[in-house]
Amino acid sequence: TCGSYGKVVINIEVSATGKVVKSKYNEASSTTSNACLIDAALDYADQTRITTEANKDKQLGSITYNFQGQN
Repeated sequence: TCGSYGKVVINIEVSATGKVVKSKYNEASSTTSNACLIDAALDYADQTRITTEANKDKQLGSITYNFQGQN
């Protein structure tokens, strides 16, 4: 993806139904600032569905994407 490599960490907020409702790039925990990789990670995070605890309205967490680049 994007012809580059690196670790991109995305902070997420998940609704009670398991849908990611907020996603934000975590610059401090990531190893790249490549905009293409960040955009791809944000897109992937927004499409993610999470198993949640039914008694919580929202849950916070993060997803780490390790992009290997092209050989």
